[in-house]
Amino acid sequence: MMELQNPWWLGESDRDWEAFEKLTYRIWPNWIENLSLRPFSLNFVIGPRRVGKTLGIKLLIRKLLENEKNPYAIFYFSCDVLESYRDLLEVLNDYLKSKKKRKIKRAFIFLDEVTLVESWWRALKFLIDRGELRNDVVTVTGSISPTIGRHFETFGGRKLYKFYCVSLCVGVYHGKVAHAKAGC
Repeated sequence: MMELQNPWWLGESDRDWEAFEKLTYRIWPNWIENLSLRPFSLNFVIGPRRVGKTLGIKLLIRKLLENEKNPYAIFYFSCDVLESYRDLLEVLNDYLKSKKKRKIKRAFIFLDEVTLVESWWRALKFLIDRGELRNDVVTVTGSISPTIGRHFETFGGRKLYKFYCVSLCVGVYHGKVAHAKAGC
């Protein structure tokens, strides 16, 4: 499942990149430029469904791959197929084993729609507290929920960055500016 979600590991293109290139008007989200890419960082990208969080992450991955020698240092996982924090912990441990085997010192880990996983924060907090992610940059995305703010507090005392995504602004959309930047 990991290789399926990380086609760049096999030297292949991602379907979201291909779809983006076919768009008449391409929007580069401003929040991408504001994410912390220095280890250890924990980025939260939160917003309503279908506002471009996943596409923004995929565009960032494509940009990171331009300078990253080992494509296995960039891990993406869509969490909507997982049921519990135990499943998430298993996925993360599998990746961390692969990372160690490949002698990767720093990784960019992207967990998409993590808030769909029951008690997702438990898996992440466990690995952070054990120091397993100390040299990595972790970015999680999720939809807005009444409990999301409570989970931010779980990660207190760490380098935590929060970004709230909103829909594309009407002026940019009606202006039909190719390669424009959209904010979150």
